[in-house]
Amino acid sequence: MTNTSSILRLFALMFFFSLPLSGQNTSEELIVSGHVFDEQSGEVLIAANIYDSTKTHFTTTNAYGFFSLTLPKGTSSVIVSYLGYQNTTLDISQENSSLLKINLKPGQTNLDEVTVTANESLLGGVSEISHTITAEQMTRVPVIFAEPDIQQMLLSTAGVNSVGDGTTGFNVRGG
Repeated sequence: MTNTSSILRLFALMFFFSLPLSGQNTSEELIVSGHVFDEQSGEVLIAANIYDSTKTHFTTTNAYGFFSLTLPKGTSSVIVSYLGYQNTTLDISQENSSLLKINLKPGQTNLDEVTVTANESLLGGVSEISHTITAEQMTRVPVIFAEPDIQQMLLSTAGVNSVGDGTTGFNVRGG
């Protein structure tokens, strides 16, 4: 009995010393996570971009403004950007990487006026195109509830595509 209990104690000690100490990070990675907010309104910013300074590690915020980015140790800064806001650069270290609250300031970007013109010579061969569906062609269309399905006839025409399954819309290429 003493032999068995001493073997169990030995295994327990080996198991205990093989575990890393709690709070000690043994990995070669740094996890940066947090939330991104609008500084003025306090609302979360969905799909804000978060990336390291080398632009090799990248993520975006989810519907709650939350992000989590795994970086290699030694990464010193993270850039947070969002369309219409000023970019923010954060210095990252092991101590401040727990849960970040990032507030972005709205930015103002003024663009110069853009004028679009067309050169008439480039439009030389373009003309209006029409397609006629005759009554005879309609008799060959699949019938739903004893009436011809006009939309199905249109979708069988070249350049006309359905918007998607379960919908009644369609797209006309070039129109």
